[in-house]
Amino acid sequence: MTLTIENLSVTYGDVPALTNVNIKVDPGEICALMGRSGSGKSSLLRAAAGIVATTTGTISVGDRDVTNLAIHERRIGLMFQSYALFPHLNVADNVAFGIAKHPDRGPRVAELLALVDLTGFETRAVGDLSGGEQQRVALARTLAPSPEVMFLDEPLGSLDTALRQTLLTDITSILTTMNIPVVYVTHDPTEAFAIADSITVLHRGVVNSEGPPRVLWTTPPTAVTARLLDRESVVEAATLPPVIRGDNTGAVLVPTEAVELLAVDPPKTWHAPADALEATVRHVVFAGLSSRATVQCADAMLTLDTTRDLTRNQKVYITVDAAAVTGLSA
Repeated sequence: MTLTIENLSVTYGDVPALTNVNIKVDPGEICALMGRSGSGKSSLLRAAAGIVATTTGTISVGDRDVTNLAIHERRIGLMFQSYALFPHLNVADNVAFGIAKHPDRGPRVAELLALVDLTGFETRAVGDLSGGEQQRVALARTLAPSPEVMFLDEPLGSLDTALRQTLLTDITSILTTMNIPVVYVTHDPTEAFAIADSITVLHRGVVNSEGPPRVLWTTPPTAVTARLLDRESVVEAATLPPVIRGDNTGAVLVPTEAVELLAVDPPKTWHAPADALEATVRHVVFAGLSSRATVQCADAMLTLDTTRDLTRNQKVYITVDAAAVTGLSA
């Protein structure tokens, strides 16, 4: 069943949290919902789950309009970052909490624990589990009532980086197996790229952009999206030398691969090519086989990758492929 959110608006008093939001997620599709704090991500999840009332618009699951249904009638699973496990219940009882009247409660719990690779943990206290194991219990409990749609609100946000990478692979496999629409809220572009089939970016309560991860990364349509996806060198055209900015105005994207290092502290006898631009190294991050440097060219901060050893305040010369510089909408 497809999740369809149409013209959804939510207001708190006179303050709009969401305005005319449209999202469609097909069965088996994982949509990453991204945005800065205050963009409306949590409001959308709470409205879809029935925790807060909508002002206008509809929320449909398949051919069912669930906009005005009670929370328990929507068949929407919602998993928060905190997990909200019950410390006085063991693993099996936590998973079974939402299916107390299910005729096959025991087999269903066993099936889910096998799905999240926790078979044998039935009688364990949740307080004795690792963070990753608690996350799996929370996921199993959310899946227990067989929701028709899943919303996950930054479920890996409290875990360390190594564990997060492992669980991302596992969660993707589990959610794909369920073959239901999934909305996965995250602020981390790496997480979104790893798990999502599509990305929707919210900004100030409206959809700023949407599309496949590769498309949004390669050709971000807006400055908001480019910055949110950690695209390097999103700068104002006016800060660039005229030879680079061309006819662009407003924000532009200068890809790292468009910036090439020509020379470092060249001698006075060095003859710079016609397209060489003087710059100053402002920051260097070592990344193993290469380093990523931030250099100031005119009033713009640009990034480049190099195998050369650079230090702050070094004078360098660079070239920039002007054809790769793209204008961005607001």
